[in-house]
Amino acid sequence: MNSRCIPALVPLVFAGLAVAATGAPSPGSHAPELEEVLVTGAQPGPALWRVSSGDNDLWILGAVQPLARKVQWRSKQFESLLANSQEVILNNSGHYTQGSQGAQLALATRLPDGQSLQDIVPPELLARVKIVARIYSVSEPLDELSPPVVATRIANASLKSLDLRVVSLQLAVEALARKANVRITHYSTPNIAFEEQLQNARDSAKSACPLELVLQVLEDGGSGLRSLANAWAVGDIEALRRLEPEYGLFTDGNRSNACQKQSDEYLAKRTAAWLVEAERALRENDSTLAVVPMPELFALDGYLAALRERGYKVVEPD
Repeated sequence: MNSRCIPALVPLVFAGLAVAATGAPSPGSHAPELEEVLVTGAQPGPALWRVSSGDNDLWILGAVQPLARKVQWRSKQFESLLANSQEVILNNSGHYTQGSQGAQLALATRLPDGQSLQDIVPPELLARVKIVARIYSVSEPLDELSPPVVATRIANASLKSLDLRVVSLQLAVEALARKANVRITHYSTPNIAFEEQLQNARDSAKSACPLELVLQVLEDGGSGLRSLANAWAVGDIEALRRLEPEYGLFTDGNRSNACQKQSDEYLAKRTAAWLVEAERALRENDSTLAVVPMPELFALDGYLAALRERGYKVVEPD
């Protein structure tokens, strides 16, 4: 599986560093008594969700980030289903803006001239930043950086410190499908207009909110992130359901957060794009595989909920 780094100068709302607000605790309230030890080696990951229409099945793998750096995903169930499937459905939407637009977004995340971090965030939050920066050995000066950039720097440092990585299951599954000579269908989620991205970047540069969200996740020393990584590796569905909304720091597809809520129109378009391919596959194929962000499997208005509403039979893994 391939890893990817979160660009240091990309604001959280564009780099997938969104933390769902649901169930977010007050600082320090979720610190465990014992440090979570990472599961390593070959692991199966969670069992697959099954959606049925008559004799046709759509099997869905939920993706979570981050995962343990030394975990190797190997699912016999997935490989067996892949060998008997006619198609794999994957999202090909990019998460980073590059070139001149990427440079504009990076500039938009900078603090206004003459301001420093302490001008944006309250003293209590600034003290928490210094504590968490020490936990993850962030030695570079942070005072002249905007809150979302500081949050990104700390989040990146936490991955290295905790021996975690951002893994693309999309790429891993695509490689397996090509090897098995199974047809691959890519679909795109709706794009957010660049001007809207730019305005969001400017707004986030002057807001303490994204930084506070990251601190809430990382103040426990990483035990929550490790618990999430372990739950995915061993396929603990109930633990994933409990932990993902709070600790899914890098998970693609986080639906909203306390800093920026995705519009109802955007969510509807994103769900509709996936449903088009899912329903087509359920009509055409005996067996289909898909990879989707884990939040969409648990959300009351997510992909699975939409399929239930349309009358498909959905069986969750044990």
